[in-house]
Amino acid sequence: MTPDPLRKAISQAWLADEESLTEKLIAKARFSSAEQAATEALAADLVQRIRHARDKRSAVDAFTQEYALSSEEGRGAHVSRGIAPGGFPTLRPRTG
Repeated sequence: MTPDPLRKAISQAWLADEESLTEKLIAKARFSSAEQAATEALAADLVQRIRHARDKRSAVDAFTQEYALSSEEGRGAHVSRGIAPGGFPTLRPRTG
């Protein structure tokens, strides 16, 4: 019975010298020039879209960023403005 090729490859990898195997894997992991260019273009596009989205924040988003709910000041500011955690309006009883 001949050994399965996959089992043979696994056994060879298991017994291989780690340094030479690592060098081969590192060489395979490098991007080609085209892959590098595509990765950089994607990263630049993502950064631009994130910055654009950040510029379109609502007043509530800006407020919740400024006054974090993790601080006592932030929790007090949110409640006094009628904003519950998550940006939802709080239900306050009517006065007067």
